[in-house]
Amino acid sequence: LFFHRLFSSDQLSKLYNNLGAFYHHLDNQKSVEYLTEAARLYTSVYGENHISLQYPYLNIGSAQFNLGEYRKSIENYLKGMEIVKVHYGQKSLPYAQFIINLGNSFLGLGQYDSARYYLREALEISTNQGGENNYRVADICMILGKLEFEDNQPKLGLAYHSKAIDIYHQST
Repeated sequence: LFFHRLFSSDQLSKLYNNLGAFYHHLDNQKSVEYLTEAARLYTSVYGENHISLQYPYLNIGSAQFNLGEYRKSIENYLKGMEIVKVHYGQKSLPYAQFIINLGNSFLGLGQYDSARYYLREALEISTNQGGENNYRVADICMILGKLEFEDNQPKLGLAYHSKAIDIYHQST
């Protein structure tokens, strides 16, 4: 009976996670509801620090970001980031994905110093893991360019955007 319950809860949590991910493109509020249930189910089956929780937390944070709920997105990104840090380390690409999203959320709040801190850390990790000319580095440069323009640093913003364009051209 225990294995049946475990299997059913695990499958159900995956279903809720997938539904939440699908709704991300249709209805972000509904996405948050499904993903929150997925996180609850994963936690009930595996505990609070299981690696499977990284996906609902990343997706909940993304849906909240799209809803303009930047503080809530930060909370969920931090939860997922701690789990990823334990399982993969602070220099891993999954960790970098969480800090890119954190940087974006702080940018949404207009907290440029915090956004810059996380985005530069993500840039360092992504460069070290994948080289200077990969799409992730280009994406981070685009975000940093936007940040610098918003923070009245247009020359720096232009430099980041130019670097991103150069990377995109080299990879095509």
